[in-house]
Amino acid sequence: GGGGGGGLRAYPVAASPAAGGSGLGGMHIPYRGSVLTRVLADSFTHARAAVGVLATVSPGGNDTEHTLHTLQTVTAMCALDGLTTDERAEVGVSDAGLPPPPPAHPSQWSADDLREWLAALDGGRYARHAEALPTSLDGKVLTRMPPAHFSFRVCGGDKRAGDAVWRALKAEMERVAELKAAYQQQTREQRHVRGARA
Repeated sequence: GGGGGGGLRAYPVAASPAAGGSGLGGMHIPYRGSVLTRVLADSFTHARAAVGVLATVSPGGNDTEHTLHTLQTVTAMCALDGLTTDERAEVGVSDAGLPPPPPAHPSQWSADDLREWLAALDGGRYARHAEALPTSLDGKVLTRMPPAHFSFRVCGGDKRAGDAVWRALKAEMERVAELKAAYQQQTREQRHVRGARA
């Protein structure tokens, strides 16, 4: 991600190998060569040291990988002893001024999403084709399909319908790409404004 968040995300990655600890029951600590883990080494290994771990996770689907990694790191760090406490707090996220997140790109549609889109397309004109779609046909397959294949694989041999569905799919892909770009731009601007206020 952009902005100042990248440094925060890097901390658990840098600190996670320090979760072992040669000073803790003879466990080996595979310290990375990072300055941070070297500076904090005594905090992880000294018998009288106490380490506080604060983890923040994103509610957005775009940061799932970072969120999972953060939770895995915190879990590993907190499993070192039986003296850990777990305090959680829900934090409100203000989306004021942000547009709603864009819909999924057609390439990410499941077979059911594809059927739903096709059935609703042009006031339901292609509903009978949606019902006849093979279950193996999803958005990933559809977006890679050559235009000529739409007639027989999607529209039962109807060339005019196949061409219309292909054009509608391309228009949907462009619409979602534009919405995603606008959302990302506004999100960056909002984060920049929030960062400037902090």
